[in-house]
Amino acid sequence: DDPLAVALIQDDKALTLDSARLAAYLQQAVEQQGTLDLLLKSCEEARNVMQLVEILYPRKLSIFDLFLGCGECLAHLNYLLAEQKIERWLDENDVHQYLCV
Repeated sequence: DDPLAVALIQDDKALTLDSARLAAYLQQAVEQQGTLDLLLKSCEEARNVMQLVEILYPRKLSIFDLFLGCGECLAHLNYLLAEQKIERWLDENDVHQYLCV
């Protein structure tokens, strides 16, 4: 057994991570927090998803990468909405706008 193994409990199911997986999990958590922080800073003025994707991924994206980037961005925005850190509304063109609370 790995002495650094960690068990995560979610919905009454245990997931055990060995030290290598734990390091990867923690690295991913740090990266996710960086993305959330960047979105919060970017939402100090109202922006739509496409504007936010351009901030998260400043390089030119293929259509496929743009599709994935929008999904990733929306997932983070939905988390921030659930945490009540941002608000969302439809503008006059029926495009969702996001703004820090």
